[in-house]
Amino acid sequence: MKLYMIRHGETDWNVAGRMQGSKDIELNENGIAQAQQLYGKVKKEGYQPVKVYTSPQKRAFKTGQILADAMNIECVKMPGLEEANFGDWEGKTWEQVKTEYPEAFEKWEKNRRYVRTPNGECYQDVVERVVKAIDHIMETEKEDVAVVTHGAVIMSLMCFITDTPFEKMWSFKPENTGITVIDTEDIKKAVSASAILL
Repeated sequence: MKLYMIRHGETDWNVAGRMQGSKDIELNENGIAQAQQLYGKVKKEGYQPVKVYTSPQKRAFKTGQILADAMNIECVKMPGLEEANFGDWEGKTWEQVKTEYPEAFEKWEKNRRYVRTPNGECYQDVVERVVKAIDHIMETEKEDVAVVTHGAVIMSLMCFITDTPFEKMWSFKPENTGITVIDTEDIKKAVSASAILL
């Protein structure tokens, strides 16, 4: 079974380089256009998801709903697929964070998998809740599905699956409405080799 992991369409905060995290930001006009073009990308690659699961956040759900409507399939909100919660850093640019939180940022940058942002999550927190959400999807579905979620979710999941240091997660960064294909067997192997309990 394949998961077509899709990053949501563009938002104004994406354009401004602001950390969105748990903030529920809407798609902008370009993001809606990207979502409308997504079906063409999926069809061109020959992907045939039977359902769309999405993060409950507006930018992901809107992207997923547009795709599901185009494919005439169901779109389901799935708790656990939300973007990483960056706590006090949300709404700020990376440069602002480095300037305003120099010590916290340095600690986080060195060990972002396990160091939480102020009043936020670490990427291990993200991986654990996302894997539990995906486990529920795998128990429910037998055929390929699309999963519309967020950049840090996809990057951290790919680091977890491939055993890549989380400091190198940017190598997996998807563009808005970019598609990352993941085999559920690879997720199962990574879980069995880790301390995550489902």
